[in-house]
Amino acid sequence: MASKTILIADDDQAVLDILDDLFSAEGYQTLRAGHGAEARAILESTRPDLIVTDLVMPVLNGLDLCRAVLANPVTQTIPLVLISGHDSALQSVDFPYASVVRKPFDLDEILNVVVALIGAPSEQASG
Repeated sequence: MASKTILIADDDQAVLDILDDLFSAEGYQTLRAGHGAEARAILESTRPDLIVTDLVMPVLNGLDLCRAVLANPVTQTIPLVLISGHDSALQSVDFPYASVVRKPFDLDEILNVVVALIGAPSEQASG
């Protein structure tokens, strides 16, 4: 059975590495993007089960990435996990989202959020 895929978008290489290592160790497949435009390009050819995105990034920020995801009928049902260390960025969120995790985050916390939203890596979706 195929593993679930998580797209991680963050301009901080250390955060990308930490989340990639965490999700991979749990059995999820991961895709990495250094900014929102790169994540949008990945979404043109791939449909992840979940998107974890920083809000403050260059080129295309996380808010605009989420707006693009929600505006596209093909991607609008993908759960979004927003991460940010900037309270002001979190306050500007004006769309439905799946979860918000504040930086610095606890690895167990973010993993629990992921499992709650999409289940364990190889669980089949119900429905």
